[in-house]
Amino acid sequence: MSTLKDTLANLAEHASHVSKGDILLDVHSGQTFPVPSKEELLFSTEDKLLVQFIDQSKKEEKERGIIPLCLSENVLSWNFREQVVETPILLRPCRAAIDKVRSVIKVDLLEGQEFVNPMLLRALKTEFDLRLTEDPEMILEELKKAGFDSIETHYFIGNFHHHRFDVLRDLEALQTALPNTALQEILGEKELDVEELPNELSDGLIECCDPDQLAALSAIRSHHTVVQGPPGTGKSQVLTNLIAQILFANSQGLIVSEKRVALDVLVKKLRAHGLDRYVFTATDSRQSREFLAELKENWLAMESGYKATFSKHDSSSALLGNLQLLLDTLNSPEAAGGLSFAEFLAAS
Repeated sequence: MSTLKDTLANLAEHASHVSKGDILLDVHSGQTFPVPSKEELLFSTEDKLLVQFIDQSKKEEKERGIIPLCLSENVLSWNFREQVVETPILLRPCRAAIDKVRSVIKVDLLEGQEFVNPMLLRALKTEFDLRLTEDPEMILEELKKAGFDSIETHYFIGNFHHHRFDVLRDLEALQTALPNTALQEILGEKELDVEELPNELSDGLIECCDPDQLAALSAIRSHHTVVQGPPGTGKSQVLTNLIAQILFANSQGLIVSEKRVALDVLVKKLRAHGLDRYVFTATDSRQSREFLAELKENWLAMESGYKATFSKHDSSSALLGNLQLLLDTLNSPEAAGGLSFAEFLAAS
């Protein structure tokens, strides 16, 4: 039977797989757009490939809160598993705007966000047991000291999707962490512990709940819980009520999501009840100054004695409302093929 560390090691190995067709390994093996320099990043909308990259990046940022669009700076020409590749060394995240009136594309580099290509660092470690710095200002010097002289100044724009290495870094860190019961249960390495958990939640509701949603909130109070269902079944309502119960209890929590839009929905629901000042959103697409500005704004609001103006929904009222809706449906003349439910029972 595999252990937790074995499971994490397998996940990390899968995430660290280096494909020869990845533009993080070779800028010529995938879709990249060569540019003459990093100084004047102004292009024509006739460059359809660049327009395609920008559209893809905007979609990723909206849905997942990440910015895959980067300008790569300098390339290392070296032999990777009997194949000569040109690997980007530095990556600079950027945003682009399309001016349809002037038919131009303007690309702006995000200030102070440059970093060393994580796939290059990992490939050198795997192939040569070479551990180099992650400092963008030192990496070229360290590469030359290690004997890599084939460094050329070339620039490319593309969607490099470097964020998967953040997940890999977390997986490797978890392998050295102390055993975690919740993680073992999530990965199926341990049976669920149904012992009563410390009750740190209030009883309040700010969103209406149907019986299934109330059952989910009740289950969360006693053990680790997975709530699943298709779109429109109220998962965000359950989460909104859960966040409110955490806040009402003067506690704190962390919500994570692959989709940025899911976080935006929660913040919007909390804002309707005056609770948005008690939460903040952190994503890879946000620059540090934006994050700190929001954090400062919320902090100052609470220091000034800000009080949320919200109204709790009574769970019994919600249940009565759901019961009345069910009765109205059953008594409808069209409930069962043109018959009320009572008529249908009599006919059957």
